[in-house]
Amino acid sequence: MSPAANWKRPKANAPGSFDDESPWASLPADLAPGMWAGGYWLETCSTTSGPWPSPADKKRFFNISTGIFVRHRVPLLLDYNYLVFCPVEGLLLLQGQHGDGNTLLLLHPFTGDIAELPSVTSIKRNLRAHLDPHGTYENYTDVIASVSVNADGIPRVVIVLLDFSYALCATTKDEQWSVLASCYFPQGWPMTSQGKMYIFEGSTDDNKLQILQIDPTQQGPRLCSKPQKLIIATCPADKIYPPFHLVDCDSDILLVGYTNYTLSSHMLVYRVADLIRGRVDPLTSIEGNALLIGSKTSVSVSSKAVPAIVRNTILSAPVSDNFITCYDLNCGTWSETPARLVKHGRGMACTCSFIDHMFSVCHCPATQ
Repeated sequence: MSPAANWKRPKANAPGSFDDESPWASLPADLAPGMWAGGYWLETCSTTSGPWPSPADKKRFFNISTGIFVRHRVPLLLDYNYLVFCPVEGLLLLQGQHGDGNTLLLLHPFTGDIAELPSVTSIKRNLRAHLDPHGTYENYTDVIASVSVNADGIPRVVIVLLDFSYALCATTKDEQWSVLASCYFPQGWPMTSQGKMYIFEGSTDDNKLQILQIDPTQQGPRLCSKPQKLIIATCPADKIYPPFHLVDCDSDILLVGYTNYTLSSHMLVYRVADLIRGRVDPLTSIEGNALLIGSKTSVSVSSKAVPAIVRNTILSAPVSDNFITCYDLNCGTWSETPARLVKHGRGMACTCSFIDHMFSVCHCPATQ
């Protein structure tokens, strides 16, 4: 097994230092399917991404498939030396706060393995070249990312900057980020999974919704040209209405939308694998799971792991009305509960539900 380039494990007593090489190629087998999908959810991680500080070096991780909490020490998050840029399918992408270029590191939070990626300076350079040449591009509040590993054990990371509608890609061998695609998302937000990016587009005659896949590995290690968008599935436009969401659920990609544009609309869920086969049959069960639909990021949660969640339901984050809505796929009915948007005072016990925490509408000290 060949060791991956630029992949190191810090010494136990020297956070942030680099020592022995670790075989990155073996890590995917050790990981859960993702930080969100079937993997671990970091307690202070919001459904709205972006760099955020950690008040201590120990964080609680929650496995959204098994319901197990793990409290683990993450030395790189100590003393604000690094901020979490975004979660990456079981890993964390960290942004350094010191030194030139704002280093980006890919961290396995449980083993301490780290890999260095091109800096934030390279991201800014790309955005200035394609957008405003005088832009500062200091804040990335909405970011999603995905990681894959090639046969030589080299990690490749795709990041989608939702604020700027750009996707970039780099490996740990690269010195610069490369623009993967310029995408506007009028139909729904993209999804990244296993190093690939999935987006929505309407067909030229607007009769079909198209789901497209962008795979950076088709372009070689340096991405000399942008990869083509591959249509992997279509759905008749009259069978589902926006806003659309893609959710990774038990290794299946699900398409979520609505029956119409009216207030009496019901929710629909299609398995993308069925659409690929030409079957346009909405699901009435998602195998006991629940879908948490965020404004830009969505996740599947096992009802066995979180008993408070009703199986085969779709929960939507509050936008302006301060209510979390719940749609029951079995019954086709809606319900709603107030989101607890009140900030708790110091010393007060948190009475918020787990769903409040998942949707980041709890403002108690435990999540600050």
